[in-house]
Amino acid sequence: QVAALAPDIVHSHHRYPAFIAGTLSPGIPHVTTVHSFLTGKKRIRIRADAWIAVSDAVYEWLIHGFGIDSGVLSVIRNGSPAPDSPPRSARREIRNVLAAGRFSPEKGFDILLDAWKRLPDPLRSSLRLVVAGTGPEEARLRSMAADCGDRVVIRDGSGIMEDLYREADLVVIPS
Repeated sequence: QVAALAPDIVHSHHRYPAFIAGTLSPGIPHVTTVHSFLTGKKRIRIRADAWIAVSDAVYEWLIHGFGIDSGVLSVIRNGSPAPDSPPRSARREIRNVLAAGRFSPEKGFDILLDAWKRLPDPLRSSLRLVVAGTGPEEARLRSMAADCGDRVVIRDGSGIMEDLYREADLVVIPS
């Protein structure tokens, strides 16, 4: 079925999609990105022409723990470059908390917003939460954010993520 789409390349993330992509797309170049250690999964043979590790630790583990040839392995780190100057928020009394990603159920933004409402008032009043992204849960998350007060902002992060990370004092990853 993948071949019927005639893709030039297949790029997968995580072990099970990588296994499926490698199995269903013979003859099509396959790149897989590994975000964490593949412990206990040596029996799964993942066919990939190139591998991307998101950190040096994952890179080393893929070589030494999973037997991947370093010639087909690269490191591409998540995130953005470190800012040249201290974040502007370091000079503010209100600290910025950032959560970013696709607005879908498995990402846990609803859990974050629920937890935010439970923070003690003195702490919550010293923080501003920015939840950046888009996706199918956006309307629901906006409704939930409205119940959290005026220091919770839902916004589309397209094209501005580096600025949002630079402004953040804390990044929360609820998934």
